[in-house]
Amino acid sequence: MSNSILSNNELVSKFFEENNLDFYYTKTAVKHFKEFVVATSSKGFTAKTTDIAEFSVNHRTTIGHFLSNGVWDEKYIDRIIKKEVTHFMLKTFLILP
Repeated sequence: MSNSILSNNELVSKFFEENNLDFYYTKTAVKHFKEFVVATSSKGFTAKTTDIAEFSVNHRTTIGHFLSNGVWDEKYIDRIIKKEVTHFMLKTFLILP
């Protein structure tokens, strides 16, 4: 298994809980999303399902099937990302608490 630049997977879980992703998405989808976040932050990530499979109990074909046939609303995740990026930028560049 490759090393992730995220030192603590609990931070990823906390982020998902704080943003109520389990309310909007199935347990399976949230599990896959968490694996994707950890995998994309790993050294040597090349955006292939084999990279994600290294951080998953699922085979790469299962991950591919989820990506091809999974159903989820991207708008909610978009809003979360925009909110977090805006907060980060304001905090970093305008020195907000």
